[in-house]
Amino acid sequence: LRLLRDWIMKNKKLKIILLILFLFALFMAVGLNNRVVITNYKIFDKKVKNDFKVIFIADTHSCKYGKGQRELLGKIEKEKPDLILLGGDIIDDELPMEIGFDTIKDLSKEYPTFYVTGNHEIWSEKYEYIKEQIKSFGIEVLEGNSKEIDIKGNVVNVMGIDDPDIGSLYDEEFKNLENINSDNLTFLIAHRPERFSEYAKLHIDYVFSGHAHGGQWRLPIILEKGVFSPNQGIFPKYTVGINKFDNFSMIISRGLSRESSKVPRFYNPPELVVIEFKKNN
Repeated sequence: LRLLRDWIMKNKKLKIILLILFLFALFMAVGLNNRVVITNYKIFDKKVKNDFKVIFIADTHSCKYGKGQRELLGKIEKEKPDLILLGGDIIDDELPMEIGFDTIKDLSKEYPTFYVTGNHEIWSEKYEYIKEQIKSFGIEVLEGNSKEIDIKGNVVNVMGIDDPDIGSLYDEEFKNLENINSDNLTFLIAHRPERFSEYAKLHIDYVFSGHAHGGQWRLPIILEKGVFSPNQGIFPKYTVGINKFDNFSMIISRGLSRESSKVPRFYNPPELVVIEFKKNN
């Protein structure tokens, strides 16, 4: 290593090349921090009769996405989803709530939309107000209950639960969900992925979670799941992608937060998750 260091220090051209490569990598990392990307998944399931598309949105944290939130909303419109799920921390407890509301207020005019709280809505101590506002947009707020909907001939149960920081009400809501059992395709929107062992007690097919922010700092191949996640700590396991368990799968969004986080994202761009549920032949 010492010989390599000495060789590099003596070679001026090499030092310049390495500096350029470092600055380029840094530029790419910073540039990718704030650009919203779309992650596409295809899931083949025997319960699906006709193909349909779900968009999962989590952890927008009252962030800005261009004029009129068009950077994000334009991507949603182009995807033409059949269902939108909002996985909590849509409204931040420190940034202006109005910005968060502007992101979602018109969604239900075009698409069936369902919402659950995240920890930041609870921390705001205005979660009842937040829920009422979101209901006024025509969005279905789930609080330990289930709604049956028809999507292109598929009967789907959409279940949802408040964030655990709501207190004892969470336990009551969870008991309600335990009593729900259906042969239909069943989704659960639950903000926190680290509670997967609890979700395993429910009669569900897919869980949609956020909260982990993709582990905040990521490196391709080396640290795909990130460095740190709230409630999971260092080198977390459940921060991104489709995670399969014995009786269900959990789809985790890296989230869409930008300026809300005190720790900047690194190689971890804000993520809009698009899932195509397809008939399994």
